[in-house]
Amino acid sequence: MISDQAFEQLKTLLESEIEAAAGLGLSRAAEAMSQTIRRLRSAESESDIAGLLTGAAVDYAKRPACLLFETDRVRMATFRGIPSAPQPFLIHDSPALLTAIETHDTVVASATARELSEALFTSTESSTLAEPKVYLFPVVVHGSVQIVLFAAEKVQPAFLECLCAVAGLRLEALALQSAVQALPDELPQLVQISAASSASPKWNELNGAEQSLHLQAQRFAQVAVARMRVERSAAVREGQTRGDLYSALRPEMDAARHEYKSQFLSGRSKTMVDYLYLELVRSLANDEDRLLGSGFPGRLT
Repeated sequence: MISDQAFEQLKTLLESEIEAAAGLGLSRAAEAMSQTIRRLRSAESESDIAGLLTGAAVDYAKRPACLLFETDRVRMATFRGIPSAPQPFLIHDSPALLTAIETHDTVVASATARELSEALFTSTESSTLAEPKVYLFPVVVHGSVQIVLFAAEKVQPAFLECLCAVAGLRLEALALQSAVQALPDELPQLVQISAASSASPKWNELNGAEQSLHLQAQRFAQVAVARMRVERSAAVREGQTRGDLYSALRPEMDAARHEYKSQFLSGRSKTMVDYLYLELVRSLANDEDRLLGSGFPGRLT
């Protein structure tokens, strides 16, 4: 789940922005902010978050919409104050969107077909705006833009930026939860232990405490590698292509190796296996240890 500390920090920002918003009293503003956070914390999908984001944004922009991405196309998933969604259009048709995606920063763009794309310009009726500019707020998830919040007319950007940050945190949590839930409850211990070393004991030769420690170590390895796959997916692909995963993921691998060694290889068990290495090979290197790269330090045991 998203940490309470992260949400409290964003809550403070939201409170200050909403309090300053014209026409809203403090108690009403605080309640609106709290409802938004509670709903986002319980959202269970990208579509839920897009709907909540658009619904919350409508008080801070007259024409908000959430844009989602499917390969090289853009789809308007939810919108308010806009007559209808456009047909999906190519990302490269909108220079303003490309800038938001590449920089991860809020973009203020001219409300023109050249900047927005003909499809987005027409569907949002941007030609009728009193002030001919629009805002594009990226929702960044593990280093990639997953949603862009379009906003036009009487936009209050500071609040919307905070709102997108909250949405990004929730999407990050959902991505990691999905990766961890996809893992098996247990790895096949006999196979893993035998694969690590011919001198390793059989599973039924371990006592209860040792079996429990082995299971903890396996789970640690699974979750650590799942984090790398989710949070550094681009680096994983780059490392696989270059045959050098270690160079692409060195900080993450070194940190995981250090933590694994501290928790499981500091004299707690003479039978412990380097499950982290096995999981790196299995999940990231597609069972080809050479893909870890020549600089990989090797097994911990």
